[in-house]
Amino acid sequence: MINVRSDVPIYEIDGKETPLGKPYPTLGVLSHWNWDRFVRLEIGGSIYTVRGKDLSAAIENAQNNERH
Repeated sequence: MINVRSDVPIYEIDGKETPLGKPYPTLGVLSHWNWDRFVRLEIGGSIYTVRGKDLSAAIENAQNNERH
């Protein structure tokens, strides 16, 4: 299995915008070493393993609010 990592820029922390002109902090999204249905999230130095399908559904639900 090939290890994959994507770094997602973090634009706000606790509701406050991250400083402009500096590299944004990132959220790491990594492949799982053994199962392709799982992804690993690197947040603040800890790694959390979740089902990719659950994470995708949560993101879709969070973006389907009435403000858009």
